[in-house]
This record gives sequence, structure tokens and C-alpha cells, in this order.
Amino acid sequence: MGTKRLSVIIPVYNVEKYLTECLDSVINQSFKDIEIICINDGSTDGSLRILEEYAQQDDRIIIINQENQGQGVARNKGIDIASGKYIAFVDPDDYIDLDTFEFVNNKFKETNVDVVQFDLATCREDGKPSGKQALSKRAKRFLNYNLKNNQIFNWNYFNKKDFTGLRLGTPDKIYSANLIKKHNIRFAPTRHGEDNIFSIGVLLFAQKILYINKYFYHYRARQDSSVNKPSDGNYCVFDNVKLLKNFLDENNLYEKNKQAYRDYIIKAFALHFSNIPQNSSNRYFERCKDILTDYEFKKFLQETKPKYTFWQRIFSIKNYKENGLKKKFICILGLTFEIKKHKKVD
Repeated sequence: MGTKRLSVIIPVYNVEKYLTECLDSVINQSFKDIEIICINDGSTDGSLRILEEYAQQDDRIIIINQENQGQGVARNKGIDIASGKYIAFVDPDDYIDLDTFEFVNNKFKETNVDVVQFDLATCREDGKPSGKQALSKRAKRFLNYNLKNNQIFNWNYFNKKDFTGLRLGTPDKIYSANLIKKHNIRFAPTRHGEDNIFSIGVLLFAQKILYINKYFYHYRARQDSSVNKPSDGNYCVFDNVKLLKNFLDENNLYEKNKQAYRDYIIKAFALHFSNIPQNSSNRYFERCKDILTDYEFKKFLQETKPKYTFWQRIFSIKNYKENGLKKKFICILGLTFEIKKHKKVD
């Protein structure tokens, strides 16, 4: 098959309902010089059968089977065998526009950057559009930085250092394989938040990141996905932040980014708390207390509550997630109340 210019890594686990749409969006790209590395992560549904059917029709598809170990381990395995000059990650329940790789390949040729970053659109489970997420808006909100279309930037451009100010997911970017392999940037071998250490590593080492204001990637929000289910598996956040600290230490990056790291773990703990089962909440709080200072723990508690703008505090109704359950709150003149559903009485 020979070396391809772009390696596309797709971790696959029990997504037979969406996998065909994902694979179609990859194999039908206008840019053909790709290898498609599909890591079947111990699927128990028809996902492997679908992969094998596609592989029979397209010799660019490589199937790797492993016991279920999570997306982090699967993506790392894909990185290890990728032969392309560039690497893209596509999740198996999402899809991408058919001109994505051609457009990005041309940008790499024009600019010789380390990463091309684009925007993503969200869709519902049935594939119908539900919203758009522009990185420029996020940079303005969280980093107070005006990021322009076709701008090249890096971590040093921002006066405000916030790892979460730029999206920590991976599918909305395409990477130089040399950047990833030279600095041994890998995903955490955990099942939740495994992409954070990878994305932060890329952010700290990339000298040139090109931002493109195009919504190439379509992220499917699924209620039954692992990130939306209450589970004690979210305790892996404590392993994740330890792995990130080790990565920063090993690369002499910790002291320079200490405050960004401390701020990050507060937000990471709060994010994972939203899916900690109710009966585990107190134990989770105690773990957080052991790691955070008193001041940081207060900030953590604030992060676990709904946030409101000035106008929202006057009157608003907001959905919020706690212990894996969706809750609805109403805010009137600064006072917040939970709206509870009442069962019908026959």
C-alpha cells in the first residue's frame, strides 16, 4: 500500500448505528492519499463486521483488533503504527466534510505549520444540526484574545494562560506526525478525559498553529455515550491530572505553567463531578480536598454550580448536569431555584 501523506485514526467501540456514515465521510474525501487506521476496541455489536466489509472494498483501511481498553489506548496504538506525515483523529459516531483533508493538506503546504485547527458543528443523534462552535469565540471569552481566520498562533500569544480556553478535544485539528512523535505526546490510558493531556501537550509544543474558521467536523451529541453516563469511572480524572503533572515535569514545563495547571485541575474535577453518581459524591469531594488548597476547593465548588451572566441573573431558565442527571434551574433577580418534575398521580 505504501506510505500515505495523511493517517486517519478512528477508535471504534459499539457504534454500528453511526459507523457507516463516519467511514463514508472519510473514504470519500476528495483528497485520496490517506491511510485509515481503525482500532476495533473490543466491540460486541456489528462494528467489526462493518469495518471488515469496508476494508474489502478499500485497501487503505487497516483494522487493528484489541480488547476493550478505551479510546486513549486505541488512539495511542494508531499513533504508533501511523506512517503519514500528518495525523487526523475522527470519532466513529461523527463525520467530516468531504473536502476537509484536501483543504487542510493545501494549508500545510502553504504554511508549514505544526497543526491546522478548524471549527466544529454539533448535531443531534439523528444527524440534524444543533449548533456551531467557533474557536475564535472561545478564545475571546476565555482568553480575552481576538483570534482571526487564517491566523497562525501558539500558546505564547496568550497573556491569560488557561488550558481550557482552547478546546481540548482532538478531532477538530490535524497534526504534524513529527510534532507528536518527537515529543512523545500521547493520550492518557483512561476512559474519560483521555484527550486532555494530548491536547495540552500539543498546545505547549506547537510553534505554529493555523486557525481556519470552517466547520469541517460534525460532532454528534449522544445521550448514551460514555461521557454522558454517571459512572465511578470518572474518578480517573485523578490519574489524568497526575499524568499531566508528570508530563510537564519530564519536559521542564511545570514551573512556567504551574498556575495554568492548578486552574486546569479545578475545572477538570468540576467537569467530572457532573457524572459522579450521587452515592459517590462525598468520597469524590474528599479526594478533591486532598489535592486542592482551601482557596482552590472553594473555586471548585463554584465551578460545580450553574453560572449566569448579568442578564441571565435577572431572569433565565437553564439546564445543568449533576451526578449524571439533567436538572433545570430558574433564576429570578439573582435567586436560583431547581425546577423539579412531578410524577402524575392517577
